[in-house]
Amino acid sequence: MNIEHLKQAEVFVFLAAVFLISASFLEMQRKENPPIIILSEQNQQYRFSLGSAKIPHQFKEQLVTRIIPLLDSLSQIYHCDAIEVVGHTDGVPIRNTNSNLDRFLVPAFNHGQVEALNPGSNVDLGMMRSLAIIQILQDSKKKGWLKHIRYFFPYSAGQMIQLDKSLTSRNLIKNNKARRRIEIRLLNSTTHDIQSFF
Repeated sequence: MNIEHLKQAEVFVFLAAVFLISASFLEMQRKENPPIIILSEQNQQYRFSLGSAKIPHQFKEQLVTRIIPLLDSLSQIYHCDAIEVVGHTDGVPIRNTNSNLDRFLVPAFNHGQVEALNPGSNVDLGMMRSLAIIQILQDSKKKGWLKHIRYFFPYSAGQMIQLDKSLTSRNLIKNNKARRRIEIRLLNSTTHDIQSFF
């Protein structure tokens, strides 16, 4: 083997090593979870009125100009095709006990009238707020944003989950803006499938 062949072999080995390192680095990045976006009511810009799921103008503006472009970018970086929106509330009881969510939740969402629903609990209110956010996200998809997103999942945590992700151990009946928040999570539906083993 002459010197020229040795140099070619060294270059090949070097390029193969670079390729393998790059491939494993990209795979590691894909396995990382995208950040959870928390829209806390401690920030005036992300605040609902008490007991309401109507998104104020300032909140909607922040969603359209800041949050949706961020979600669009992150969905491409992390190869995500789904968004979960979780509504969290405080422990202040809902005075209205005539919830109509069981009957009208889906029709109200389909017609863009979530704020017309009557919550009977904080769990209801959390769901209504997550659906109101999803309506804005779906509207933005129609305008060309969130091209990679195929699924939107609404959830309510009510007043159960603390900021440190632990479950509430006692009934804190107070107006606590720190607990009132919307959490937005990006995920890849193919890696989060629920498989049945039965």
